[in-house]
Amino acid sequence: MNFWIFSGILTVIIHLHLFFFSLSNCIQVRHGQCAVSAYGFQVFAALCCAIGKQSECCRYAHLGLKVLERYQIQEWTPRVFTMAYGVNLFLTQPLETLSDPLIHAHQVGLGTGDFEFAMVAAYIHSLLTFFLGKPLLKVEKVISHYLLLMTEYKQDQYFNVTTPMLQAVENLAGRSKDPIVLTGNVMNQGAALQIINESKDQSFEVIFSFWRLYLAYMFHNYELASEMAITSRPTAFIYGLHQCLFDGLTAVAIGQTSKRWEKRKCIKSAEKSLKKAKKVTQSQHTAMNKIFLLKAEIALLKSGMDSALPLYELSIELAKSSGFVHEEALANERAGLALLHLNTEDSFGFSFLQNAIKLYEDWGAHAKVAHLAKLFPKLAS
Repeated sequence: MNFWIFSGILTVIIHLHLFFFSLSNCIQVRHGQCAVSAYGFQVFAALCCAIGKQSECCRYAHLGLKVLERYQIQEWTPRVFTMAYGVNLFLTQPLETLSDPLIHAHQVGLGTGDFEFAMVAAYIHSLLTFFLGKPLLKVEKVISHYLLLMTEYKQDQYFNVTTPMLQAVENLAGRSKDPIVLTGNVMNQGAALQIINESKDQSFEVIFSFWRLYLAYMFHNYELASEMAITSRPTAFIYGLHQCLFDGLTAVAIGQTSKRWEKRKCIKSAEKSLKKAKKVTQSQHTAMNKIFLLKAEIALLKSGMDSALPLYELSIELAKSSGFVHEEALANERAGLALLHLNTEDSFGFSFLQNAIKLYEDWGAHAKVAHLAKLFPKLAS
């Protein structure tokens, strides 16, 4: 069963999953529930998620987990756990609660010979570790370990979509010539783009574009970020919330230097991303700091700093309480940039940026530290 139902490419393979779910229902009607029902419920939950039925998605996901617990059949654990905790519950539960189940799915998959879903779980766990804001050195070790296993078990598809993530980590850590270009020790951006053009692999393209969007925004190349925001919009499920965030943030950044009519268009685009971000997640612990950061940026563009500053401060507070050091750093950075745009000598603005630099340093994003120090030499003194 192909993994890309997880990343939203349901139109290509949805008939296979519907057939599988229908078959599992037939088995239930004739023989009662069985272990295969647990996976059938997860597939149906994913389909509910794909059409925006989040409450039904959660209900069927939990039902599938209960069925698996009842029958205690290890062979189905990798598929059921990966679908449940890596897809259906990924944006409804606090992220830190998902780590252990995904590791368990990976380990059981290796033990039972379900290498595909072992590597799907590995891929999602890698992404989870990054989204949680774990130190980049730890993230690098986790992803590198999984990439070795993907090579060993010949899971090339998952190897290919995991490498941009690791290269992005290397870029943030300062181990690439250009932090915006996904070229370095792990991969070559030009070669990857050639593969995308030749293979027409949309699933790889949208994931690759997401990481280019992320890096372009983080290092203030907003024109490139705007291009990548469009290309990465088909991403769904596990990338959905973060894609909405950076899509919206990019629209605001473009709007800040645009003429009035273009500015209104950018505000509308950012508000659309905000609405979508609220829709794709039910976990306030995961989402609220991101939502308030995007609200702050929109308020800055629409009304000015008096309206935006309390929202920046709330985003910072929420990111800190959730342990998202990378997003706490970003919120500090954006607040500082906004204040210094109004007054280049604003001490409050420099205070926000100093906090951002410390937090980026704690995260291990040495390229970001160097980036801000270059923009504001006063911070380096």
